[in-house]
Amino acid sequence: MSVRELTELPALIQSGQVDIIITCGKINRHQYEEVYLGDEINVLVESKKFDDIPEVYLDHHPEDRTTIEYLKIHDDKISKLTRSYFDNINGILAAVDAGLGRAVIPLHMLTEYKSLQVVRGERKLKVPVYLCYLKQPFYSKLHLEALDVIKKEVPRLLSLLS
Repeated sequence: MSVRELTELPALIQSGQVDIIITCGKINRHQYEEVYLGDEINVLVESKKFDDIPEVYLDHHPEDRTTIEYLKIHDDKISKLTRSYFDNINGILAAVDAGLGRAVIPLHMLTEYKSLQVVRGERKLKVPVYLCYLKQPFYSKLHLEALDVIKKEVPRLLSLLS
């Protein structure tokens, strides 16, 4: 198992470097099975340690659409969106903790960061989670067992985290 950025996952499975991915978006190609597993809940968070948090949104990279999708569902009219980039979720969480801005993160990440809080009055962004794998005429026993565990456990975990 390995963890990669969401933008890297389709290329990994298409090139055959991985057999299965769990992702927040469909690949939308007919040669792949795409099984909806449930929704990951994302919230806007800030540090509890600071009173004056700058109006800066912290994301992975310029192509990261999480904050933009979050703001869209909240009808926020921001004339100038200020963003800073921290490459990975741990960098984003550390930057939020340091009071450098706010970030939209999966709700379950808050259990690891007690110094962060959900911004008051904010709603949640539901992000669909999919299991994707190449359609094949035959699957190994290990592949089938892995699929069964993922199909059973991931929806259960997602429901616990919402």
